[in-house]
Amino acid sequence: MARKVFLSVLGTSHYGKCKYSKEETSFLSTETRFIQTATLEYIGAKNWSKDDAIYILLTEKAQSDNWLTSEDGMRAKLNGEKEKYIGLKEELKKMALPCDANIKGILIEDGKTEEEIWKIFETMYDLIKDDLEDELYIDITHGFRYIPMLMLVFSNYTKFLNQFKIKSITYGNFETRIGNIAPIIDVTALSSLQDWTSASDQFLSTGSVEKLSNVYYPQLIQKLRESGGDDHDAQIMRTFIDTLKKVVKELNTCQGKLLIEAKSINTLKSKLENVISAEKPKPFKPLLDKISHAFDEFSSSKNVMNGFAAARWCSDNGLYQQAITFLQETIISSICEKIDIDWSILGNRDLVSSALNILKYKIENEEEKWSMSKAASSIENSHDIIRNIIKLPEVEEIKNTFSLLSDIRNEFLHAAMLSNKQFSPEDIQKKIKDNTEEICKKLLNNKYE
Repeated sequence: MARKVFLSVLGTSHYGKCKYSKEETSFLSTETRFIQTATLEYIGAKNWSKDDAIYILLTEKAQSDNWLTSEDGMRAKLNGEKEKYIGLKEELKKMALPCDANIKGILIEDGKTEEEIWKIFETMYDLIKDDLEDELYIDITHGFRYIPMLMLVFSNYTKFLNQFKIKSITYGNFETRIGNIAPIIDVTALSSLQDWTSASDQFLSTGSVEKLSNVYYPQLIQKLRESGGDDHDAQIMRTFIDTLKKVVKELNTCQGKLLIEAKSINTLKSKLENVISAEKPKPFKPLLDKISHAFDEFSSSKNVMNGFAAARWCSDNGLYQQAITFLQETIISSICEKIDIDWSILGNRDLVSSALNILKYKIENEEEKWSMSKAASSIENSHDIIRNIIKLPEVEEIKNTFSLLSDIRNEFLHAAMLSNKQFSPEDIQKKIKDNTEEICKKLLNNKYE
């Protein structure tokens, strides 16, 4: 069962008393020296369960100065004058929270060296590593200068590694208090920005939109639910995200016919103008330009050249097996189109493959040695069609590349387990990228139109 976990760093300063407020929610804490008790009130810790946890990270000095109450219950102010000063441990005990047994002060390093910083990180992770899907409430008010940054990095790390939910990241701004009241600043949006950063990086480096959908979709659903489905901008953005996911799935699963027919591509491109003017999260705006340019080479209408655009897109995004599949199969489709035969018929495709193999083995003038599949031989005038294919200057130009692609693709199909393995992983990647670029430069310029 998921726990609620509050995580905060306790500093060493002498803290003055004040009340903390959150104007947007009309929250006002009881008077306190410690932002931790005010934040726990703000996040509703009084309604937590006994299984939830509160971890206060503290150095040895913070432990003596602010966690524990001194023997005489006093502490000197900056001017040397002593006053009554109850430590945070005792103040938390007074709150009588349901998870009282799980309130712990955790000793950490001072963090003066890189090694100590890593030890602090490990200490934090050890507190939660055995749990999954915990809900984290993080206070970044105190600690040495870099500690708040470390807490943010830690929240992002645990979110992706352990599927934790970052429910709250807050900061108590004592310095800007007015009278006796200081604001609690909610900076949970920083976690959301980290999500957008990760999602954007995933799309730009791999073409995947899964993280983008996971980050953005809940916001869209919430807007549509709140508006009863009438939020026009949210409808536009949901349709766009759904279509983008569909296009990427077509690319990932090598749906060449669908991509050539271009229905999803057309929908995606036609929605762009509306998406540009629609209300959307700020992090999505710069990403939108990258998304639109990622599909520049695709035609919005039915076009066999979309297969080459797909090959290049897959190659650019590290989808090498999909890239080589699109590349070889689109070469066949484009040759079928060139000689005006239906590229969706298996026998026609096999005729093109036979012609290319005939050229590979240099037996174009020895028809008795020609070999065809059953599907190819069933096509009327099959030999005449092969002769026409062989005569095409374009076929002569790409025959060697096609043969190389066949060898590489064969290794993919057999997981490189054959005894005559030819290529290293690096060779495969380089040859696919190089040949994709070469073929696309030759054929993606409407040469076959």
